[in-house]
Amino acid sequence: MTSKDYGFEDMRFIDLFAGLGGFHLALRDLGHTCVFACEIDETLRKLYESNFEMTCAGDIRSIDVRDIPRHEILCAGFPCQPFSKAGPQPGLEDPKLGELYLYILGVIQHSRPKYLILENVPNLEHQGNGKSWQKLRALLEEEGYNVAIETISPDQYGIPQIRKRIYIVGSFETLDGFPGRLRWGRKHKLVSLRSFLKVSPIDARPIPKPSTCSPKMRGSLTPFGRWSSTLLIPTNELRLARCPSTLSGNIEDRSDAS
Repeated sequence: MTSKDYGFEDMRFIDLFAGLGGFHLALRDLGHTCVFACEIDETLRKLYESNFEMTCAGDIRSIDVRDIPRHEILCAGFPCQPFSKAGPQPGLEDPKLGELYLYILGVIQHSRPKYLILENVPNLEHQGNGKSWQKLRALLEEEGYNVAIETISPDQYGIPQIRKRIYIVGSFETLDGFPGRLRWGRKHKLVSLRSFLKVSPIDARPIPKPSTCSPKMRGSLTPFGRWSSTLLIPTNELRLARCPSTLSGNIEDRSDAS
């Protein structure tokens, strides 16, 4: 589906803190056009330029907002370290990364995009007893945006990955029903795990026949099922597909498996 199927015209967007280009992929698939991107990491920046065939600027702190083309959508997945539970959680007071939201705000104040899509870890909403989020929300509302926040994960949309993130959406128009539209988008067809498995992997080889094991081991369970001369498994999973010299009966001790 394209943006027109959702009632939107094709728009221009910018991709701040672009990373590998997740926002770019999603909005491009909807028919929108990226007119500017920035990413501080040199390796990611080169990969972005290779994948999307466009220039990607560097550190947002060195960019003059007047050099950013006109756009209708601003996307920014700004650094999560100040808000992550994995660290000390200094929030907006982080001496290195805490002030980066001000650069996003500077672009917003200069360009006045119609829509904002910001992404971070879920704890941003709760860090510092919610003070960081309250401040960010107040700043966006002062610029005239209606603001909504929602926690979502790829697995809710049929993608086999659990990675919860918050998405902060801003719009000059009303956002009534925004969470409901997200929940509607989560409806997806269940996919069987079997559909992802290869019947005969190219690097597979047969498990040794039961006759190569002691009588006590015949029919014993392994991490891969019962011994079988017809069962094929990848070679990198043959850790226990052999006769242990010191074990008998069902395999219980797996300390030799890495």
